Amino acid sequence: MIDFKVEQKGAKCIFSIIGLVDAASAPQLDTKSQEVFAANNDVIVDCSKLEYLSSAGIRVIMRWVKAKRNFVLCAVSDDIKNVLEMTGVDEFVTMIDSY
Repeated sequence: MIDFKVEQKGAKCIFSIIGLVDAASAPQLDTKSQEVFAANNDVIVDCSKLEYLSSAGIRVIMRWVKAKRNFVLCAVSDDIKNVLEMTGVDEFVTMIDSY
């Protein structure tokens, strides 16, 4: 199950991903993120409530990178950070602890 929350903090957009990103929910993440990036130049992707990230979710993040979206990943758990490091995605994204 996946859910999203989008809020403005000054000039920044906080895009929170809540729940699991797997093969079934990755298309929802892709669709919602396209809406968020279309409406905002600077996006902080809040991962504090992201419980799981599959390879399908990693593909969505790599689409953001390839599209040259301006984003940072925030509050990434150690487990998900390890997955991003093992797959090499950490070399293409900026991760911050808090916003």
